[in-house]
Amino acid sequence: SRARARDISMEGIGLLSGTPRAKAESFVVELPREGAEPLFLACMTMHCLELGTSLYSIGACFTAQVHPSALKEANKGIK
Repeated sequence: SRARARDISMEGIGLLSGTPRAKAESFVVELPREGAEPLFLACMTMHCLELGTSLYSIGACFTAQVHPSALKEANKGIK
């Protein structure tokens, strides 16, 4: 699902999303970089707060950098 970055630090990211995330749920964010390939970071949900109908504030910590080839392998068979 798509989300908007609300804030970002060296340790984690704050997101606004239409989809809730469970505490300790893992997911990957794609961060665009000017003049370079995007950066993919594995995250773990620290908190998820409902702000309104289908709007959630999610706080997550970064757990690892993910190589793009690992994402392609994980998504094989998904269309």
